[in-house]
Amino acid sequence: MLTIQIVPKLFPAVDGVGDYALSLAHQLRQDFEIETHFLVGDPNWSGDREIDGFKISQVTAQTSQNLVSTLTGIGTASSIVLQYVGGGYAKRACPTWLVNGLAQYQAKRTDCKLVTMFHETYGSGPPYYGQDPPWISAFWLAPLQRNIASRLTLLSHSCVTSRAHFKEQLNHFTRRQETSIAVAPVFSNVGEAQQISPLKNRQPILAIFGGSRSRSRVYEQFAAEIRSACQLLEIEKIYDIGPSTGLDLTEVGNVPVVCLGEKTVSEIGEILLNSRAGILNYHPEFLAKSGMYAAYSAYGVMPIVVSSNVVRVDGRDGLHAREHYWPMVVSANDLAPAQLNLAVGQTIASNAATWYRSHNLSAHARIFANAIRSETVDS
Repeated sequence: MLTIQIVPKLFPAVDGVGDYALSLAHQLRQDFEIETHFLVGDPNWSGDREIDGFKISQVTAQTSQNLVSTLTGIGTASSIVLQYVGGGYAKRACPTWLVNGLAQYQAKRTDCKLVTMFHETYGSGPPYYGQDPPWISAFWLAPLQRNIASRLTLLSHSCVTSRAHFKEQLNHFTRRQETSIAVAPVFSNVGEAQQISPLKNRQPILAIFGGSRSRSRVYEQFAAEIRSACQLLEIEKIYDIGPSTGLDLTEVGNVPVVCLGEKTVSEIGEILLNSRAGILNYHPEFLAKSGMYAAYSAYGVMPIVVSSNVVRVDGRDGLHAREHYWPMVVSANDLAPAQLNLAVGQTIASNAATWYRSHNLSAHARIFANAIRSETVDS
């Protein structure tokens, strides 16, 4: 059985959605004998035409006509899996060419099912403190973005999304219940631990990994929180993993920083497996769509979330402060970090790992396989 996965980019580009799609393709092949042909939606992407045995096609122009002709040229697949994030297919996150092309292709291939993974619905979102808000234009374009999300939902045989709130939005946009929508928080793009050891048996390491910009914000804006976490969890070393931040990193407080640079998936997994805690700068309400939070949870690392303000979190994705992550919030007297210790950290790490297992990579593959085979995916 063949499915076509539409993605913004793939390796060697740094793209979390592309990494997600590639991991999913491997699991679909392994568990369900479903083969994947990738279609890259960025005409400027440059890479090989095959990766890990998966063939890759690419649009040469972002037009509906080019999309239809490219899909037709791939051959008869039983389904299309669209990895949707608006900004990945258009500068202002309004890829009308994409939804128009899929509608035209469906008119020709009524037997080809469309399954859409909504990594986001539309561009407006909560404040990401400490950086320029990226959705200023999206605020004005939100009606068009909502319309595109609505059309994609109606075109789709099944939908998957990472947050319960996104599911509610899609149901509201379409005002119909016929389309099956499953909620599955994202899995780790750097693998998953088979066995997890207690924090007390791990090296006294704090991991900070991700893109250079996000890591720079952590060091520049949350040095006090890093020092506090290291003291409370008896951390003796910080491992910085990822592209160079351009900062002169030697230590935070009295804790030395070891800059490891970019590492392979297996190398990152090995580091996390032996780390006590990991820090990420992310809005807590959106943790279900964070690949970094998923990675920490998958390896039994205690997740520490730093943010510049107290935020409201609805808990609809099953994540709660001080149960599934530790919030180190600036100027928040009601969240005093002095209550944190290694025993509390172990409880949080165990809770996060348990939460993760219900929607790990195998669970995601099962959801998509059911959708591709026309079985229900709603949850």
